Amino acid sequence: MKTLLWAALLAAGLNVAVQTCANAANMTLDVPIKKVGVIAVCTGVGSAKQDARWKAYSVRLSFSNGGSQYIAGERVILSRDEKTIAVLDCGAPWILFKLPEGSYSLKATIPDQTGVMTRKAIFKIEDGASQQRVGIRFTELQPNE
Repeated sequence: MKTLLWAALLAAGLNVAVQTCANAANMTLDVPIKKVGVIAVCTGVGSAKQDARWKAYSVRLSFSNGGSQYIAGERVILSRDEKTIAVLDCGAPWILFKLPEGSYSLKATIPDQTGVMTRKAIFKIEDGASQQRVGIRFTELQPNE
């Protein structure tokens, strides 16, 4: 009986994970997307990171390895009030968000790298505040990986 219960729980968990991955939006570099009232852009490569439009975004996530070098290939799950509002895959070291006022949490991972732990962050957006910068470091990844 215990084995069946654990198997059911494991299957349910795998089903949720597969749905989350299947619903991930693959972001095109430097092209803003809108999803459930959230505007996001995947950027941070070359001269595009100097684009003046990016200053209007309320939060900038940046991703780095254990050597503080920018990395790409992250998956981010953004939530508000414990409800997932966006699942995004980005091939650049920054994800910028335009978000309404409120508290948010996110989970970030690098799906193509084995042994990388999920990172979590919590931040609050207030009207009129300057852009917040949230750094996510994957210390398991060594420099130049």
